[in-house]
Amino acid sequence: MTDRVVALVDMDCFYCQVETRLNPSLLGIPMAVVQYNQWKQGGIIALSYEAKDKGVTRSMRGEEAKAICPEIVLVTVPTIRDKADLTRYRDAGREVVSVLCKFSDVVQKASVDEAYIDLTAPIQKRMNETNNTGIKIEDLASTFIVGYSDDNSNEEEERQKGTKSWLQDIFDSDFHPEAAQRLAYGAVIIEELRKAVLETTGFKCSAGIAHNKVLAKLACGIHKPNRQTVLPQDSVAGLFATLPLRKVRSLGGKFGEEIEESLGCKFMGDLLKYSEKELRDRFDDKTGSWLYNMSRGYEYEPVQSRLVSKSIGCCKKFPGKVALKSRKDVEHWLNKLSEELLERLLEDEAMYKRRATQIVVSVALEINKKDIVSSKTLLLPSYNYDKIFSLAMGCLRKFCTEDPSSLAWSPPIKYLGLSSGKFSDVGTKTINSFFKPVECKTLGEKTTLQIDLLDDTGSPSFFEKIFLKDVDSKGKERPKLSLLPFLEKAEDDDSKQNCVESDFIEPIEKNEVESKTKTNIKTMFKKIEDKENRLNIIKNDKVKEEILDSMETKLVKDPPKSTINCLFSKTEEKPQIKKAKTIESFLTNNTTAQFNPEEIFPDLNAIDDEILSMLPPNFRKKVIELRDQKRKEVAVHNIDKGKLNEFTDVNKPSTSGFQDVTEKNICNEEFCDSEESNPEIAVLVELTEDIDYKICQECFNKVPVLEYEEHCDFHLATKLQKELNTFPVVQDVKPKIQMSKASQPKKRKSSDLKQGKTNKKVMKSIDCFFKK
Repeated sequence: MTDRVVALVDMDCFYCQVETRLNPSLLGIPMAVVQYNQWKQGGIIALSYEAKDKGVTRSMRGEEAKAICPEIVLVTVPTIRDKADLTRYRDAGREVVSVLCKFSDVVQKASVDEAYIDLTAPIQKRMNETNNTGIKIEDLASTFIVGYSDDNSNEEEERQKGTKSWLQDIFDSDFHPEAAQRLAYGAVIIEELRKAVLETTGFKCSAGIAHNKVLAKLACGIHKPNRQTVLPQDSVAGLFATLPLRKVRSLGGKFGEEIEESLGCKFMGDLLKYSEKELRDRFDDKTGSWLYNMSRGYEYEPVQSRLVSKSIGCCKKFPGKVALKSRKDVEHWLNKLSEELLERLLEDEAMYKRRATQIVVSVALEINKKDIVSSKTLLLPSYNYDKIFSLAMGCLRKFCTEDPSSLAWSPPIKYLGLSSGKFSDVGTKTINSFFKPVECKTLGEKTTLQIDLLDDTGSPSFFEKIFLKDVDSKGKERPKLSLLPFLEKAEDDDSKQNCVESDFIEPIEKNEVESKTKTNIKTMFKKIEDKENRLNIIKNDKVKEEILDSMETKLVKDPPKSTINCLFSKTEEKPQIKKAKTIESFLTNNTTAQFNPEEIFPDLNAIDDEILSMLPPNFRKKVIELRDQKRKEVAVHNIDKGKLNEFTDVNKPSTSGFQDVTEKNICNEEFCDSEESNPEIAVLVELTEDIDYKICQECFNKVPVLEYEEHCDFHLATKLQKELNTFPVVQDVKPKIQMSKASQPKKRKSSDLKQGKTNKKVMKSIDCFFKK
């Protein structure tokens, strides 16, 4: 709890010191900085200590200050865009912060003239360097110790006496409190820091040193100006006994008022009589625990390293009769505020390399003689004046209304402010950068996956002719094959295109193959580049998996001479590969006349159009004719049995059943005549197994057995849809005739039972269950 040491540095009458540095003749005389509004010589926003000693306060206006202190000098704040220009004060504050950063790496800027400094690390370094030998009274030339001197007195003699006594207690006595020693070393560092600020900037400052931010803030205001105060943890109870509760940070508003009324606490020490449980029951858990610890001087908020403000804003008040009541006035001031905000945002971007992403529009409206404050947060897409103005104006139109005839603005606006925040670094990546192609290293540093091919003295197969058709048959070394483009992502910038348009298999050593082989593989796949499913050529995943499993792949530097026969040699016993061999032999011999289409395609109706387009023209035409003939035979057979309901329509006799077939025939015939296909492309034919079909009893179409249940569900869903879309017929219900017990039959007759079986019950429509 007391391991940390925190200091708050506060510039003394900062605005007055800035004006004094610009005009040294003001040094040592009563002065005040007033607003640009010259009504009653302007409102006072800063006072020198010489003017405070004369009785002038900040709540006065310049006219009142002149009456109390005639020799006071009133300095008007510079103006820009009809409002105060605080640029010179912000620049001076940056100068001070730059000096503070030389003494600690953790500096948090609290305002234009205040900053918190975490001294924990510098103190530990100083203690290690000096071996904790002690501190001289001369090292603390302007330091006061709470509990060892009067808090309301700045007398030098009393200060020296109290500081000397404190140093003896923490260094010379038998009891050496390490926490207090840390505060002493922190006071020495702050003495050096304040001296450096004065020499560098010419500004004087005060400081408070304690174990947390709240205590440091309280200590800083006890002895001013140009002094510093140390608040040991042992002196907290004595200070809180007479410290008003409203003086503590976070307790000056409505929350502090609620504590005073509900708990009857006027001073901070009055909270000591309440336990943590009582405070947590009265407030929430977090607030109750914070009050319990704070009343004992413990607070855990860290000092965050922040040298720039979280938000940038500008505002303007319009009290009383100057409230904005017309559109012209609103646009005038909104224009001024938008210009100022944009200028400061651009300056901030140039200095700190960050951009704001949101803008907050704040407004105070006079409604029923009461000020109602509202604000709205909007996204800030760009640093553009027109954009900022339009966003703010659109937001104000939601708060106020305009009379079209008189252009009066209602309700009147008494306060208008624009601020921006939620900054992000300029170098932050946008979401688009995550979609740019990047280098992929799936299989390591450009490792080539090669196939270890075995020598085969047999005749070259069809696949060998495709990949190696131009290689000399006298035993020259055949080029090694690489499957890397097929198995991993591309490694260049155009990764997306390469992943889609990969050639799957290409030679590694292109120089070993003659120029004719350059177009061997690529031309075969070029004709299907623009097709929709370029990577799904072999659609049967089982077959592709079996083929890939049969490949023996390994990484070798010098693969032996081999052929590609082994690629399919280990899968000959599988029926799918036998079918591929049949297609291979068919295309290799290129004698389509001697083959019956049914030998290659057992089910002609299941041939895919894409596969059909890859067949040779003559053979394709033969397949189409045979398929059409089969379909006509099936259709005539179904008509004879009376099962084709759609062919019984009088207006459309039997032609509708062949409409789809005719359209496909026309398309296929046109394709047959349009271009001449390469028979080698047929290698990519989908290897499908024979599929059993079943006739649907509803539509009498042939449906695969595996899809038959889903097909029946479709018909059932269609029926349900028709029932839901039809309105139920309202039937008149006859009133029941109540019978007496004597007239009611005691036992049902057998004839009645038989009659009840034959009578059908009235079925309700399914939609009645959803309308209740």
